[in-house]
Amino acid sequence: MRTRKIIGTILVIFLLVIAFFVVGVLAPEEYTGEIKEEFPDTQVDVWRNLNNLETIPGRKPDVERVSVLEEDRDGALWVEYLRNGTQRTLRVAERDAPYYVVIERIQADNGFTGRWEYFLSQNEQTKRTEITIKETSKNTNLVLRAWHTVLGRSINLRREVKALRVSLFQRLLTTP
Repeated sequence: MRTRKIIGTILVIFLLVIAFFVVGVLAPEEYTGEIKEEFPDTQVDVWRNLNNLETIPGRKPDVERVSVLEEDRDGALWVEYLRNGTQRTLRVAERDAPYYVVIERIQADNGFTGRWEYFLSQNEQTKRTEITIKETSKNTNLVLRAWHTVLGRSINLRREVKALRVSLFQRLLTTP
């Protein structure tokens, strides 16, 4: 009887692993999504936070450090070194202060690249800022694509909103 339970458990685990990989194979590499959130911060504060490369390690928990390769008035090119030993290269492709910025991930060790467009608008009465983030990405990593599909393909959009919210809140705590 005990042997049957062990074999049954191994069989279930094997089927779950196979199902996970099937999800990854069937999920499309390309993804397009959008998320809208409202922040209590002013549009200028959100804009500064988005465009300040020094806030990235505090905003994104997986980033250990950032190395700026190029920065001028039109944009920036930088490398994010992650805690797991991998890295990704990003750049500001377009920006129109303080309303619009496009960040592109042009290279990533894990095969996940894309373009994120940030649209900012402020309600003049409440001084709250509405942010719309549009993601157009490509994920060539089968395991990561399966994981993102299981968690919901909008996982990166949700993480970005959470990271921005945490970063803006930390700024409030550290500002005298």
